[in-house]
Amino acid sequence: MDKYSFSQDIINQLSSRLDGFDLKKDTSESKNKFKDKSILVVFTGTNIGLKDSIKELVKLKRYGFNIDIAFSKSAEKILDLNKIKQRLRPSNIYTEENKYSYMDIIDKVNGVIVPMTTQNTAFKLALGLQDDFIPTLLWRFLWQGKKVLMDMSNVNNNRGDEPVNPVLKQMVDDYTLKLKNMGVKEVNKKNYVLEVLDIFNESDLVKENEEVIDDKKTDKKVNKKVNKKVITESDIKEIKSDKLIISKKTIITPLARDKAKELNILIVKK
Repeated sequence: MDKYSFSQDIINQLSSRLDGFDLKKDTSESKNKFKDKSILVVFTGTNIGLKDSIKELVKLKRYGFNIDIAFSKSAEKILDLNKIKQRLRPSNIYTEENKYSYMDIIDKVNGVIVPMTTQNTAFKLALGLQDDFIPTLLWRFLWQGKKVLMDMSNVNNNRGDEPVNPVLKQMVDDYTLKLKNMGVKEVNKKNYVLEVLDIFNESDLVKENEEVIDDKKTDKKVNKKVNKKVITESDIKEIKSDKLIISKKTIITPLARDKAKELNILIVKK
């Protein structure tokens, strides 16, 4: 197998601009790449976006991720649990009955992703309310310094509708910002694979394309040119210059864009 197959495989799932390998081709290398990584998938009380979320989560298993599942009390009532189990083939399944086994659940995984976050779950977590299984579980993940990924689509658009009341819209924005400040990483269901790999900082997209630069000798005022196919958040964190020059075909992850904005780093495509 070509040594760039794994990296190119991921890139091709996200951009038709790059030529690459057959997406249907399964390889033992890609399957085993993250075989030591486990992620908990939390389903809350909504089915909006379920089909797209499951489709993306299945891709994570292709790259070796082990998956556990947790359902909120509301999710148990409105979702087809058996169908979800069949698609994701989880190692462990948790429900409200496991609400006193938080540490056992947390210790078994490297992080948690909430693909369809409800306003109820997001607001309770932001306020530190621990009166239900899922908000308490997510709070404990953050408390332990574990990775927490949340898709906020359903938070910003309640049942597909944006708030007409400007005060409510501001409240939603404030809670979302607070969650990010607490350590929550916002993800988009269109890019789950790349964003999860970016956050876990284990992807060959980083390892195989990384330029070795002595940051201690890099002047902050000197522009930095990077020849990579994908720029991740970890790349931006290591940049000591105030301008990053990249190829027009280079993909920039959403987290990388946010970090560049935070650090006042100008990204220029040439």
